[in-house]
Amino acid sequence: MTRNDGPPLHLWDVRIKATPVPADNRAVRAADRIFRPTTRSDEAVAWLNDVHDLAERAGFAVPRHVPSVNGRLVEDGWTCEMALSGRPFAPTELPQIRTRIAVFHDLTRRVPQRPDFLSSQSLLKWSRGGDIDLDAMPPEVAAACRAAWEPLVNQPLTVVHGDLSPKTLVRCADGRPGLLGWDESRRDVALFDRAEAEQPRLAWQVAARWTREPTRARRLASRLTG
Repeated sequence: MTRNDGPPLHLWDVRIKATPVPADNRAVRAADRIFRPTTRSDEAVAWLNDVHDLAERAGFAVPRHVPSVNGRLVEDGWTCEMALSGRPFAPTELPQIRTRIAVFHDLTRRVPQRPDFLSSQSLLKWSRGGDIDLDAMPPEVAAACRAAWEPLVNQPLTVVHGDLSPKTLVRCADGRPGLLGWDESRRDVALFDRAEAEQPRLAWQVAARWTREPTRARRLASRLTG
């Protein structure tokens, strides 16, 4: 079974039919499990285990990955995680998690880099890491991305969520904020989880989406280079 055919549910001992997740057209749900397509390695997904431990210590609920019956976290290009339910966050609620995010950043300062990833600082020298391949981009766009990351060069590194926004947050029934969407998490500058880092975050979106979402990436790049 390939990623285009749907997840191999039997490898997680799931025997019921999966249905699409309304808020995520790539994911499907079966009972209390969410299955998502991924290009990450098993090691890159496993790296999130310790990160999620620390996120929970900081006061977040997180969607834990479930190993398959083979003990792997990635099977045929799919992952399985426990569903995390809650009401959506409003943009005005984002300031409520600032303290928790700061605690999370403090707790993760010694976590090593995610397998296959590079930080924005490392990408000033190297070209490939995670979803990013600067050599595949027009030189002027790659240069604009690096120029946006250059001011971060001497800042300390920690683990960042990488996609912090109302769409990746829910308010769980127990009152905790649930933090979803960890696919772009990595070791980088904490500013990537703050609204004021507009240009560095925009540059990351452009670079990370250049090959997999080229139309959107080029539209975003016009804001970066214009």
